[in-house]
Amino acid sequence: MSEQGSASRTFKTIGVVGLGTMGAGIAEVFARNGFSVVGVELNDEAVERLKRGGRPLNEARLKMARVPRGAELVENPVSNAPGFRVENVFVFAGIPSIARAMFASAIPMLVQAPPILSASVDAYLREGDFAEALEQIQNRHPTVEIGSYPFFRPAGPGTTIVFRGPDRAEIDQAVSALYAMATDLGAATREAEAG
Repeated sequence: MSEQGSASRTFKTIGVVGLGTMGAGIAEVFARNGFSVVGVELNDEAVERLKRGGRPLNEARLKMARVPRGAELVENPVSNAPGFRVENVFVFAGIPSIARAMFASAIPMLVQAPPILSASVDAYLREGDFAEALEQIQNRHPTVEIGSYPFFRPAGPGTTIVFRGPDRAEIDQAVSALYAMATDLGAATREAEAG
């Protein structure tokens, strides 16, 4: 145990997120001091993209061409210094306008999946008053994620119940079951406002 009361740890491999001017230097210092650093190397394609910017390639700019081995480059239409992707992790520039442009370039790299749909209902019931019944609804609709969020409003305490999933019909069935359950318990309900 250390003086702060936490167990000490030994690190052998270091990963540095953000390999710009500062991050690349940090990775280099760790490597010189015997740590295994996640493979960072000068990427020839990244160098070519930097050259398109028309600025001289000094040591600081070349650091922006160091990316993990095997990473896929992400186009940067603003400054030409590419970002990169390693599996499901994307690294973009830290300047918001450049990050937005890089995100637009990365959209085709994203895994396409069905959209997640949602519906929300406000029930003027306390969570504990219907938790068991809500669990039964969840068990009957396992592909729908159901969350409950208590509120306190001038009209009284209640709960917003949120339903999420890829299948609109399944969500609608779960919402109908909630309305029926609330009616049985004598509670007022309404479709929750978005936002």
